[in-house]
Amino acid sequence: MRKKIAGAKVPAIALVEDRHLVDPITIATRVVMHRSDLELIRVLEDLIAVLCHKGVLKLDDLPLEARDKILQRQLLRSTDSGGPGQSR
Repeated sequence: MRKKIAGAKVPAIALVEDRHLVDPITIATRVVMHRSDLELIRVLEDLIAVLCHKGVLKLDDLPLEARDKILQRQLLRSTDSGGPGQSR
């Protein structure tokens, strides 16, 4: 769909990267999706931790790249919370 603005045809919804017109609903949807992604990442981290703790999964079972990312996140989380086992 195209809208006429100042005599020119432009997309009704432009990409954020273009810095042109941006539909507020699109922006809101992207913000909600980003927050949801972050929450889901946390859920997956916790799920992996529980599965490892119960012996259902070993970090060594995962591809090296995945293992590195999980270990990096664990380190960042422990640093952010003041140390292992401490929550904020």
